[in-house]
Amino acid sequence: MRALLSIRPPFAHAIREGGKRFEFRRTTFSRQVDVVVVYVTAPVARVVGEFDVRAIISAPIADLWERTRQGAGIDKPLFLDYFRGRTMGHAIEIGEFRTYRRPYCPMAKLGKRPPQSFTYLGPASRKQPAPPGRHQSEPSSTQASVCSRITWQRSTRS
Repeated sequence: MRALLSIRPPFAHAIREGGKRFEFRRTTFSRQVDVVVVYVTAPVARVVGEFDVRAIISAPIADLWERTRQGAGIDKPLFLDYFRGRTMGHAIEIGEFRTYRRPYCPMAKLGKRPPQSFTYLGPASRKQPAPPGRHQSEPSSTQASVCSRITWQRSTRS
């Protein structure tokens, strides 16, 4: 199963560059997910790639930090702030990340609005999802209101 996951730009960049090996969530999937398709939130507002799910760790917050801190990609205060008021947390262990050559708006190719957290997409596939129906290189005016036209940079390092 694949899932489309919304991730903020600095965290998506750290995942792509390998500095963040866990994606933290307050809730987790109720179905087995093998591949996460990454939607980077505004200002990027594009699906930029996907990664394999190695494992999902569910644990009390203190234990979760101890088990993931080496690859958390965030500091402990930010981690604790994110999970404030929760007793349990979840970490998606990130496997191989594959960057798409052409980032896209999820409305244009998947017919889905960007999720608040995540949405299921269907069976896992190694290939970038094809657009439904005819090829559409630019989003329609309706889709453009959902997705900005800012492109995902291959690398922001100099």
